[in-house]
Parts: sequence; structure tokens; C-alpha cells
Amino acid sequence: MNQELIYKNNIKSLMSLTNFEYNKLKRRDPGFHLDRVNYMMKKFDYPNKNKDFIHIAGSKGKGSTSNLVSYGLSNKKIGLFTSPHMHKLTERIKINNKSISEKLFNFYFKKVWKIVEIMEKEIDQKPTFFEFMTLLALVIFRDEKVDISVIEVGLGGRLDSTNVIDSNLSVITQISKDHTNILGDTLIKISNEKGGIIKSKTPLIISKQLERVEKNLENIAKRKNSEIYHSSDIKIITKLVNINDNFLQNILLKNKYKFNLNLLGDHQIENLKTALKTIEVYYQYKKKR
Repeated sequence: MNQELIYKNNIKSLMSLTNFEYNKLKRRDPGFHLDRVNYMMKKFDYPNKNKDFIHIAGSKGKGSTSNLVSYGLSNKKIGLFTSPHMHKLTERIKINNKSISEKLFNFYFKKVWKIVEIMEKEIDQKPTFFEFMTLLALVIFRDEKVDISVIEVGLGGRLDSTNVIDSNLSVITQISKDHTNILGDTLIKISNEKGGIIKSKTPLIISKQLERVEKNLENIAKRKNSEIYHSSDIKIITKLVNINDNFLQNILLKNKYKFNLNLLGDHQIENLKTALKTIEVYYQYKKKR
């Protein structure tokens, strides 16, 4: 059987799992927690631990910021897990900014799909689509020996499947009212959920926020003895330029570094500043360790 056919069959199996991206979750079960995801990680010898992880949450810009961080760290072997995908499911899992191949996906899918049988037998449950994808990505990044994994939160933060990782850095992009039926109906409640990714004594990078949201995130970080950094620390000058009928943002960083960004809009400049601050802090902390 060729790889394309195997891939299609694997996708069919995957789509048999409960998928809240397509079947919208009306509310979260009050008993929902991460014990099941931790159980899954244990069965695969904890791919969520003992590695470098950058964890990114937020309502707006988390996908763009995740990609910018990944590109900015491209001197390393880097894994990137994002959602949803545009065209093909393999886009969610990238190594060195390239989607994994069908062949690599198939190899690891066969290995990780065993968790479905194990869970059915031992606890009479199945993983959700996103829980399985999270486990799959983490196993791939560990076994392919990436240096750093950039992990984008799927929904919220505190109870998201990705929040089982032992992250070195937490990043929170702009917060607005989203998924209010699940995360809460105020910005403070939502920021409490997003701020749930902040780990003890782990640096936090915060994008530009409304003042009350920023203060709330800072208070969460202080309670966890986490150092706080802001995207506003990054000073850049921008200019819109036209190169071969393509509009780009010309970026001048620290009056020294010049490059073009093919993402337009002030919000993308904010995402860039957040990504640059994340990369800066990551290297600062690597030197200390």
C-alpha cells in the first residue's frame, strides 16, 4: 500500500475521534481536567517533559506569533505544533518550518494510535482528536530530536491538552472575548484561563493588552514567581514598501537590523514584537542554565 493511501486511511481513523474543532463545544464539562492527557503522556514515557518548550496562548495572533518564533529560531532544529490547518493536516506539525511528510506522519501515527486501544481497554475511553494530535506532535518532536518545540494552545490554556508540557517560556498574545461559553464571559475570566499556562518560576512574555487584562496576567505570574516581560520592550520602526508589486513592511530593529515582513497590519507588528521578545528571553535563560 502506498504512503498516500495509508495516510488517507489514517486520517479516516483520526476523524472517528471526537473533534471539538468541527463539532463546536457548547460548554466544558465541569469535571474536565488534564488527568487523561497526563495518563496518555505516561504511556509514551512523557514526551512532554525534559525538553525545551515555548508555550503560546492568546485570543488573537497566537498562530502568527508561533510561526514567527519558529522562523526566528531556525538556527536550531525546531518543532512547531499549531492548529487548525489550512489545507492538509500535516501542516499542524512542522520540523524546521516544513510540514512533516505523509511518510513520517504514517510512521508515527501507527506507533501512537496504540493509545486508543490502550485507553479503551484500561479506562473505557478514547482520546479526543486534539488530545491525540498533541500526543502525536510531542512524540514526533522527541523522537526526531528537535532542540526546541513551539507549542500553540488549541483553546484557552489552563485546561488545554497542550498544558501538560513543562515549558521553559510562556507567551500570551492579545486577549479578547472568545469562546465565552467555555472560557467565561469577561476578559478577566478569559485571561485567567489563558494565564493558566504560566508555570512556576518560568518567564512570561505578554503582548499589548488592555490595562486590566495586563495587570491580571502580571498578578498570576507574580503568584508563580515568574519573571514578566512585555512586547513593548522591543522598539522597531516600520515602513510600507512595494517590491515587485508586493506590499511588505520594512522593519528596522534597534536602528541596526533591517528586514522585510510579508505580513501586513499593525497587529502583525505586535505579533512580531512579541516573537522577538520571546526569542530574546529564550536565549537569555539558556545562558543562565
